Amino acid sequence: MTNQKLAMESADFRAAGHRLHNVGESLAAAYAAFCGEAAQQGNPWGSDQYGTVFAQGEGKYLSGMRNMQQAAEGETGYLALLRKLGENTVAAADQVEAEDEANAADLEAERSGLL
Repeated sequence: MTNQKLAMESADFRAAGHRLHNVGESLAAAYAAFCGEAAQQGNPWGSDQYGTVFAQGEGKYLSGMRNMQQAAEGETGYLALLRKLGENTVAAADQVEAEDEANAADLEAERSGLL
């Protein structure tokens, strides 16, 4: 397995990174809109027995909203991670391309007898 080669088109890899980042941004906007709408609704289920059964307790509406918020938000939330994955993919493409160009320049210099 040591003689296997890896080929990468930097432009395609970079474009994929930009798309990942954009998906993260779109998802964040949709999430924010959803949270805004949910907050505007207040507590429409009421405080009677049926409302309490619907909203309170493990696996119910309020705990589900908290779980969704914990999964989505913060540095380790899927919204930030998706955007960061896109940024890192673009950075990797840039780095590979820069190294490839430097190696090509070294080879050309060696061929020309400059090294």
